[in-house]
Amino acid sequence: MRKLICIALVFALVSCSHEIKHKEEAVTCLNDTMLNAIELDTVKISKVQHELKLTGKISFDQENTQKIFPLASGRVVKVNVENGDFVKKGDVLAVVNSSEAADYESQLSAAESRMIIAERNKNAVNDMFKDGLSSERELVSARKEYDVAVAEYHKQKQYQKIFSLSGVSTYTVRAPMSGYIVEKNINPEFYIRTDDNVSIFTISNISDVWVMVNLYEVDLDKIKVGYEAEVKTLSYDKIFHGVIDKIFNVVDPVSKTLKARVKLHNSDYALKPEMFASVSINYSENDKKLNVPTKSIIFDKNKYYVMVFKDKCTIETREIKTYIDNNGITYIEEGLVEGERVISKLQLLVYDQLND
Repeated sequence: MRKLICIALVFALVSCSHEIKHKEEAVTCLNDTMLNAIELDTVKISKVQHELKLTGKISFDQENTQKIFPLASGRVVKVNVENGDFVKKGDVLAVVNSSEAADYESQLSAAESRMIIAERNKNAVNDMFKDGLSSERELVSARKEYDVAVAEYHKQKQYQKIFSLSGVSTYTVRAPMSGYIVEKNINPEFYIRTDDNVSIFTISNISDVWVMVNLYEVDLDKIKVGYEAEVKTLSYDKIFHGVIDKIFNVVDPVSKTLKARVKLHNSDYALKPEMFASVSINYSENDKKLNVPTKSIIFDKNKYYVMVFKDKCTIETREIKTYIDNNGITYIEEGLVEGERVISKLQLLVYDQLND
């Protein structure tokens, strides 16, 4: 009986040995067609790159923008420009009929008369001082009166230049800089007032624009001045590249956001103020991690895998733990070694073939 049991155990062990040997020999190799079709990528190590997606709005470059306010109250006689027009410095934008402007004509004449009288008085006192007929105090007073009169005269002359007076009661509004009319708040027959807080024109050189980005408090420590930004608008299928040059420190009480400013060059004038913008900020961590193309990763049964390739007959299904993915790159917590190769094209087909 014992002999029979021993014989049976021997046959069982031999049978198991043959079965194990059979499984080891059952190796699946990629044929030449599949081998030529797949793509391989090498596992690399680099700093972790993050992408922060935000929203914003195209705005004027305030450093190259000027608002024009009425210098005198009056009725608008003529307007020469419309929104979007390009103007050169000195161009006439509008003509205004104003009694206030007419007053400057008489004020200039009166200032000139006072200056002439003050000069004559100063010269007379100076001569009398030389002859001992007036005191030094009187001479100083006469010179001071003359200086005041000269200052008033030049002030009135400046008003003449500013108003570009052309007639008894008409003055012209001229462009203080070259640029585009981006705002116009007057039309012929309008009555404009100097005590209004509304500008009559706004001129901006929109060859450069700002993007005012909405930055939430939770993201404040993630970006810094100098970070590169990619800006897209609904109007164009292209990316505009800029740099964050300022982060404002005031929180909007309604939106609970801060503003970050991105400067963009706009030589073709494609970007218009008030356009909606989506903004991507890319920044990196100090730590380095292994990474592979996101397309190489397989998600199955709530786990992540890659197909590690050694040769056409040695391909391993490797479980990995991911950290984050950004712009087609996935950073790996564990499961891979730098320098290993993974299949990044047709990897799912290989996975199914090896794991059925």
